[in-house]
Amino acid sequence: MHKSLWLCCLLLIASVNMLSGLSSGPSLPEASRMIVQHIDTGEPIFLEIRAGQHSNTLANEVKKKLLDKGADLREAELGDFEPAQDSTSEHSISQARALSQLGLAQARLVLVEMELDWKTVEERGFLSYSSTRIPLYHFNIKQIALPSGQLLQLDSFTQEAKTSPDTQKATKGITWFEPMLITAALASIIYLLWTTQ
Repeated sequence: MHKSLWLCCLLLIASVNMLSGLSSGPSLPEASRMIVQHIDTGEPIFLEIRAGQHSNTLANEVKKKLLDKGADLREAELGDFEPAQDSTSEHSISQARALSQLGLAQARLVLVEMELDWKTVEERGFLSYSSTRIPLYHFNIKQIALPSGQLLQLDSFTQEAKTSPDTQKATKGITWFEPMLITAALASIIYLLWTTQ
């Protein structure tokens, strides 16, 4: 009973280690450097980052780099400067009112969105086939003039997650014929050992 419990625990630990190796996120310092390169700092900037679980960390990295660059960063209530689903004059008026409360005539909203995609890398050998899925992170950077809502600039870049060769080897599956080859090899060795004196 205790041996089977230990075996289950070991299998659980091995699967958790494999999954933790697979779930490597984007390189946030490199991503923030690329984002800051695309941002025009000539006007006051409102920054909004939508990157899932990485939103807060990435926002802090980008804000630090923008402040080092001398940008005029502003903070506002969450809903004040969201892009409108339909470009109505009421939305533009509310944005102009929010800007005037901050003492600004115009500003720039920088909206960064991260999307996750997967790249499949296939390796074919003489007797083997394996495929590995590598996460790709697409970053879209929109710069929107406030209060008019005009799209000023649209940039994007892609970042591939760094995976170690050990992790890639661990994710490879066994192909259908590999167990048959192993069984045939073991049967041949057992037969040779049994028949030779």
